[in-house]
Amino acid sequence: MAILDKLLSRSDDADNLKGVEFKVGDIIDQRYLVRNVRKGFMGLVYIARDLRSEQTVAMKTFQAKFTWVDSAIANFTREAEVWMRLGSHPNIVEATRIVTIAGRPHIVMEFVPGVSLREMMRRGRLRFKHIVDFAIQICWGMQYAYDRCNLIHRDLKPDNVMVTPEGIAKVTDFGLAQGASVSTKVRWGHDSQHNESKIVTHASDLFGGSQPYMSPEQRAPGTPLGTTSDIYAMGVMLYEMMIGDLPFKAPTVAELTHLHCNVPPPTPSEVRPDLRRGCDHVILRCLAKKANDRYQSFDELEHDLQWLRKYHLGEELARPTVTISLETQAADLNAKGIVHMSLHEYSAAVKCFRQATELESSRATYWLNLGMSQVALLAYNDALKSYEHALTLNPSRDEEVRLHWLAGESHEYLYQLREALEDYDAALNLDKKERRAWLGRGRVYSALALPKEAFQAYEYASKLDPNDPVTWRSMGYASLELNQAKQALYYFDQALKVNPRDAQSWCGKGQAFLDLKKNNDALQAYEKAYKLDANLAEAVMGLAKVRGTGALPR
Repeated sequence: MAILDKLLSRSDDADNLKGVEFKVGDIIDQRYLVRNVRKGFMGLVYIARDLRSEQTVAMKTFQAKFTWVDSAIANFTREAEVWMRLGSHPNIVEATRIVTIAGRPHIVMEFVPGVSLREMMRRGRLRFKHIVDFAIQICWGMQYAYDRCNLIHRDLKPDNVMVTPEGIAKVTDFGLAQGASVSTKVRWGHDSQHNESKIVTHASDLFGGSQPYMSPEQRAPGTPLGTTSDIYAMGVMLYEMMIGDLPFKAPTVAELTHLHCNVPPPTPSEVRPDLRRGCDHVILRCLAKKANDRYQSFDELEHDLQWLRKYHLGEELARPTVTISLETQAADLNAKGIVHMSLHEYSAAVKCFRQATELESSRATYWLNLGMSQVALLAYNDALKSYEHALTLNPSRDEEVRLHWLAGESHEYLYQLREALEDYDAALNLDKKERRAWLGRGRVYSALALPKEAFQAYEYASKLDPNDPVTWRSMGYASLELNQAKQALYYFDQALKVNPRDAQSWCGKGQAFLDLKKNNDALQAYEKAYKLDANLAEAVMGLAKVRGTGALPR
C-alpha cells in the first residue's frame, strides 16, 4: 500500500480538504436517514431509510480520502454507469439512480436483506441443494449481464454474492467489471487503452481481481478476458462451497499464481469422498487452465448444474415467473427513465417517461419525472405543462411540494421571476423545510437585486441542511453583493469543507480576495478553480483579471 499512500499524500494545502462523510443518524440530502455505515478499501456504503419512499436503500460512494484522486472519481463513475446499464434482474443487485451529494456521486441501490454468501459459508458447510441453487441463480444473473452489456465481472467471489432470507442469490459489486475480450494490460498510473490515469478501486485492483479466484489469464498481462474468466472464478466458488476449502492456497502471490497457472486442482471427490456424482466434472471443467476448455457461457454451466440438481434432487430449479401488468410496465419504464437521467441520456429519458404516462396517465410521479427530463433538454415550457398536469392528479404532499419548486425553477430559466417566486412560496406554504424552495427564493431575490433578502433565504436553507455546498456558496455570493468580503470568505470556506472540488466556490474565494486586495491569494483560488474546471468562465476571466493582463490562462 506504499504506492497508494504516496499517491494520496499531497503538499497543496487546498488538497487537505477532503469533504464530508456521513454518520449514523445523519439525513443525507434531506431524504436518506443513515442507519449503518460500511467501509471497504475505497468504497463507502450507507444503509439508509429513504424518507420519500419509506424503503431501505444502500448508497455507495468513495471515501473522502480519494477526493483529490481524479482517476478514482473517473473509475467510480465508470462503475456507476456499468451498474446502471444492467437494469433490473432478480439475481443482480439493482442500481436505481446516481445522485450527486456534497460533490460526490452516490449510487443508490436496492438494499438486500440477508447476508453474503461468504457469511453463510462461515456459519458452516452448505447443503448440496443450497449450493446448486445459489450457483444456478448466479449463472442466471451473470448470463444476463453478459447478454445485456457484454459484461464480465472480474471479481466474482462469495463476498460479492448476497443471499436474501428467501434464498435468492444476487450478484453485486461491479467495481472491476468491464467489456469482454479486452486487454488486461494496464500499467500503474496509466490506462494503455484510454491514456488516462488509473488508481486502484479495490485492494484487488492491483491485480484485476481477488487472488484466490483469479483465472490464469487474469494473471498474464495482455491476455484478453472473456466470460470464461468469470466461469473460472465460479469454479473456485463451487469447489469452496462443496469441499469447504479453496483448491489452491499459498503464502505468496507468486506461488499462488504458479499453482493456478500450472498445477491441476485436487480432484474434489478425492478430498471429499462423499461428494455427489457429477460434481467433479462440473467443477474441474470450470477450473480448466485453458479458457477454451471451460464452459463457454453461464448458460452452458447452468445446463450441467440443472442436470446435477435433477439427478440428485428429482427436479430442476424453475425460473420465477413474472406477470407483467400495465402498471408494472409503466413502473419499469419510469425506472428506465431514471437510469437514463442518471446517465445524462435525456432524450431517451423523455421517451421512457412519456411512455409511462401513456400506460398509466394518472400517476403524478411519471409526469413529474417527464417534466424534469424536459428541463434537462431546455424545454422549459413543456416541463411547466407536465408539472401543471401532475398537480391535477391528486399528488402526494411530498410530490406537490416538489412540483411547485420544480415549476419555480422552470419559471426562473424563462426569467419569469414573479411566477417563480409564487411557485417557491407555494412550496414553502406546504413545507417550510423545503431547502430547494428557499434556495430558489434566494436566487430570485438576487436576480431582483435584493441581496439582503437573498442572503436571508440562503441562511434559512443552510440551517435545514448544513452539508449542502450550494447553499454555503450562495451565501458567499450574496455576501459579496453586500460588500462583505470577509464574511463571504467564511461561507465559501464552509462550501469547500463540504465539497473541496467546487470550482465555483474557489472562484468566489478569488473574488473575495480581490475585493480585499489580496491578489496572491486570489490568484491561487482562481488557479484552483481553473484546474478543476478549465471551461468555467468565472475561472478564466478571474485569472485574466488578477494577472492584470487580460490574457487567457496558460
